Amino acid sequence: MAVLLPLFYIEGTANRSNQSLPNIYIISDSTYVVNTGNGEWKKTVNRPLWSAIAYLKTKMNLIFIHVNRNVLTANVFGDSISNTIRKYLCEIATELKTTPIPQEDGN
Repeated sequence: MAVLLPLFYIEGTANRSNQSLPNIYIISDSTYVVNTGNGEWKKTVNRPLWSAIAYLKTKMNLIFIHVNRNVLTANVFGDSISNTIRKYLCEIATELKTTPIPQEDGN
């Protein structure tokens, strides 16, 4: 979805203003997104999303480029935050599974 929604916005904006679409560069640290977008990997999951991207490829030239996750400071920071949050959510989920849920007394 992070790739798809901006592409629909670009396509809609270009259609309304009667502009031709330039090359669209999708730069991602996701090997999955880049290799699937470039047709190097089969679309085994998220098929509806990839079908929408295939449709958009008929309207614009999509170029997928991979960057290493550790190259950009913002990526390293974002990855650190998401890992911290993921661990915290796992701890909460574990605690919820082990904590008995209080029962109402029916009053």
